[in-house]
Amino acid sequence: TGSTVNHVIFRTFIKGTTLWLLGINGKDTMKKWAGDVTTPTVYALAGGSPPIAKTMAVAFDRLLLGNLLSGGTISPLAVDSSSLNDFEAGWGTNTTLLADTEGEIVCLMEMGNLQTVIYKTDAIYMAYAQGALAPFRYELKQAGISGPVSPRAVVRLSNGVHAYLALSGEVMLFDGVSARALGKPQNNHIQKYVLDSADRNLMNKSWGWNDNEHMEAGFYYPLAGSTDPDRGIIVRMGDETLWPVSGTQGSATPAGGKI
Repeated sequence: TGSTVNHVIFRTFIKGTTLWLLGINGKDTMKKWAGDVTTPTVYALAGGSPPIAKTMAVAFDRLLLGNLLSGGTISPLAVDSSSLNDFEAGWGTNTTLLADTEGEIVCLMEMGNLQTVIYKTDAIYMAYAQGALAPFRYELKQAGISGPVSPRAVVRLSNGVHAYLALSGEVMLFDGVSARALGKPQNNHIQKYVLDSADRNLMNKSWGWNDNEHMEAGFYYPLAGSTDPDRGIIVRMGDETLWPVSGTQGSATPAGGKI
């Protein structure tokens, strides 16, 4: 029942001998699918009362949910994790509030099997797996930064680094230690292009993709006066150059040369 600002997030999770596809959208209860193409109705509600959440990740054989909208703890600052090897159990027993900063959680993104990055609007945290009663240790890595515009505006590059389109209009890189804006401090060409062309009130509709072979990341966002994402930027990580494209996915055309 979600709208265009309720981004659908998918992850795969092995439970027992079955590989499940899990889906959330920040509005409805999590759903699961075991790959049975002959019976479409098997995309069914997950059991175990997982909270409705805006973002998720898989680490340490557990499912992590962030920015919780239902369950025992309803908070944009909350992260919850499932039981070991079971996404339908354990909810509500390992909830943590990341309250060092006021910004809400936007995206969870894996950085290997034992580390998960938690992006807020104003900070970046790391969740480290540990062999303790609490399965994860949370650490604030950087505060006072501009976080992602949406849960799907963060992409993982082939070298393990994350790239994301920030609320400030910048394309940021995070390597597990610190974040920096591409092109800066020498040049702010990426930020200037995005802020000059985008509808800043609709940036939460934006989404990203990555091309590992060519070490490129791309992001689509709504142009000023538009209602849907119809302007794209391709950023080449090697030289940090920007290549604009226009149109929707599948019908994009160049919108000028290198910037």
